Amino acid sequence: MRIRHGVLGLAMLALLTAILAASRANTSPVLATVPLGTAPIAIAVDARTGRAFVVNNGDNTISVLDTHAGTLLRTVAVGQNPTGIAVDERDGRVVVTDAATRVDAQAGQLVSFLLSIGAPRDVSLLDATSGYLLRRIPAAASPLPPMVDARRGQAIVATYANDGLDSERVRVLATASGRLTHSLAMGGISLAGAIDGRDNRLILVRASVDFDGGLGKATVDVLDTGSGRLVRRSDLGGLPVPGMLAVDETTGRAFMLTTDVTTDRGTVVVVDTRSGRLLRSTPLPGAPAAVATDTRTGQVFVTTQGPAPRAIGAASVALRPVGPGHVAILDARTGTLLRMVEVGVSPGAVAVDGRSGRVFVANAGPVDGLGNASEPGTVSVLDARSGVVLRTVTVGLDPDSIAVDERSGRAFVVSVGGTLQVTDAWAWLPRGLRRWAPFLPPPGPRTRTAPSTVSMLDATN
Repeated sequence: MRIRHGVLGLAMLALLTAILAASRANTSPVLATVPLGTAPIAIAVDARTGRAFVVNNGDNTISVLDTHAGTLLRTVAVGQNPTGIAVDERDGRVVVTDAATRVDAQAGQLVSFLLSIGAPRDVSLLDATSGYLLRRIPAAASPLPPMVDARRGQAIVATYANDGLDSERVRVLATASGRLTHSLAMGGISLAGAIDGRDNRLILVRASVDFDGGLGKATVDVLDTGSGRLVRRSDLGGLPVPGMLAVDETTGRAFMLTTDVTTDRGTVVVVDTRSGRLLRSTPLPGAPAAVATDTRTGQVFVTTQGPAPRAIGAASVALRPVGPGHVAILDARTGTLLRMVEVGVSPGAVAVDGRSGRVFVANAGPVDGLGNASEPGTVSVLDARSGVVLRTVTVGLDPDSIAVDERSGRAFVVSVGGTLQVTDAWAWLPRGLRRWAPFLPPPGPRTRTAPSTVSMLDATN
């Protein structure tokens, strides 16, 4: 009898353990979902104040969130067409730049409309604790997000110099006050930029502009952030992916992306930030979309697209890649490709949580022939050291940007929203029979509108 009770107890313990393990595995890491403004396109986090700031390009506002509670604190009006944002944690300031584009969520994708280059724009300066607007600094439209050098207490903003795209001015602002300290006139247009604060370097991917407005030869310009002196200019050797440049200050390397639209492939160009010298170009088997670095593991993560659809005609305009994408993992010192990891369809934004050792990849997901999203977006969560996909999390429609707050252990995923294709559960029933069942929904494709949201994830789960 005692043996029977012991066996029964062990069986009950095993069953309880299995139930607890299954419950933990099925627990969603999505802690909160918060509605946003129109066409959210960028997010920045201030770990010191516990705030997240989302740029709503469609209604010219910034959504200010509490990163611990996952709640919306307030919505702040800024300049026209805000697109870029950066945080200076040392001075407690948030810098927002306006562009010459209005972004509209159409067919589950972000579509930009070019407005007047010479129209007045602003650089908005916000308090990082309250989120309140402190100052709006008159400026021209900016092709890039602001770049903050916290060591020097300055923000570097590239703005168009006139009504054309043939020249621009790089302005340096004191982040505490917003005061203009100096500026530098440059020809052409900047397509991507980043700062290496350790080596006092500003890295810009730039291109000349042809007479017909097209982009000419692309270069990598490395400047000294103290003097503005050009350290080196090198030919990039490919078509740059706009806005995609990441710096690893530990190795003194900058990583920029180029793409070949004829082959749906690309490269990662590695630059030494101190000398400005091009070290290597690493080929990728897919078209690159975004890049992030992890100083703890000494690795670089690049999202690449899957096979592109070959359909032609009006319906193919909004089509995304049809197959799964990948994350290319490179060695940050040498630029060597270490491995490729399969993720979801149409991966884009990527962010690293160094404290938890996680990498977050936003997968926009597939669309149908009409350009409507056929399912919500997802986030692939990878182990930063091994690259193994730990889990896939469902979020909002068309996730577009990600930011991580390592201090609170939270990841924030911004979803644009849009039109979602709703599956017809009665599609199997012949049309002739459906007319005898008026209580059923009418046949044919149905859609619903999904709102713009930000999902707060437990980065440690």
